[in-house]
Amino acid sequence: MPIVVTGGAGFIGSMLCRLLVERGDDVVVIDSLRNGRRELIDALGPKARLLEVDIRDVEAVRRIMKDVRPQGVCHLAAIHFIPYCNQYPLEALDINVRGTLSVLEACKAAAPQMVVIASTAAVYGICDAPCRETDTPGPLDIYGVSKYTCEQLARLYSEDTGASCIAARIFNAVGPNETNLHLVPQLINQLVRGERTVSLGNLMPRRDYIHTSDLARGLMSALDHRQDGYDVFNIGTGQEYSVRDIVETCESILGQHVEIKQSPNLTRKVDRMHLCANIDKIRQATGWQPKVGIKQALQELLEAGIEYYITDEM
Repeated sequence: MPIVVTGGAGFIGSMLCRLLVERGDDVVVIDSLRNGRRELIDALGPKARLLEVDIRDVEAVRRIMKDVRPQGVCHLAAIHFIPYCNQYPLEALDINVRGTLSVLEACKAAAPQMVVIASTAAVYGICDAPCRETDTPGPLDIYGVSKYTCEQLARLYSEDTGASCIAARIFNAVGPNETNLHLVPQLINQLVRGERTVSLGNLMPRRDYIHTSDLARGLMSALDHRQDGYDVFNIGTGQEYSVRDIVETCESILGQHVEIKQSPNLTRKVDRMHLCANIDKIRQATGWQPKVGIKQALQELLEAGIEYYITDEM
C-alpha cells in the first residue's frame, strides 16, 4: 500500500517523497501546483505519481483516498509563509483549515494506519526555553492559529475514529527547492548572485533551523510509529541561531565579509526572540535524531550556486 503525501511537490514534501521512494515506497502526491513543482515529482520515476488536485475539493480527495487505500498519509499542503497569511487571513484559513478537514474526512473512509499532519512551531507562545509539546499553545499570527486549529481537527479525527494520528510541529526548515521568501532563501539568492551587501529584516531573533532531509526523516519516523490515538511531536534540532549567526556562518564558508543592510519592508513589527525545539519526545519514541548541522546545510546551498525558485504570490 502506498503513502499519500499532500503538498508533495513543494519544499518539504518533495524531499519527503524522494526519501520515501529511495526506501522503496510507492508515493501518491496530491498537489494543486500553486507553489509545488511538477518536475520535482517527475524526477522520482514511476514509484511516485502526481495528482493535480486542490485539497479543498472534498470529493476529489475522497475518491483518491478510496482508490489508493494508503498505508499512511502525510498532510503537508498549506499556505505557510507568515507575511502572506497575515495579509490574506481568510485565504490562509480556508486552505489550511478547510483543506485539512477535507483530507481528514477522506481518511475516515480510507482508514490509513497512520495520519501525520504538518503543524508548526508557530503554535507556541513566547518562551525563552526550548519548547516542549506539553507547553500551553499561544500562537502570535494567523498561520499559527490556523495550524493549531488543524491540530484540534486531527485530535477529533483520532478520537472519532480510533485511528492513529500525529501532529508534527515543524521548526524552521532549510534546504533546496524552497518557494517562499524566508530568511535563508533571501540570503542565499543574494549571495549566489555575488552580492556582498545583503538586505534582510530582523537580525536578533534566534530560530531552530532543520535541514529538510532531517525533517523528512522525522516525518517518516512519525509515519512508521505504531501508537494508539493522537499525539504531538516537535521536529527540530534543539539548537538556535540568530540571523547574524547565519550571515556569519555564510561569511566563514565564503571566506568573504558580508555587509548587512536592514530593509524596512522585510522587518516584522512583531517577532519573538527565541523559537527552539525540545526534541526529547520524538527521539525517545522513534529513535530519530537530526544529522545535518546548520553550517553543512548552508554550505551545500552556497556550493550548489543555484538561486531559489520563488513564486510571485508567496
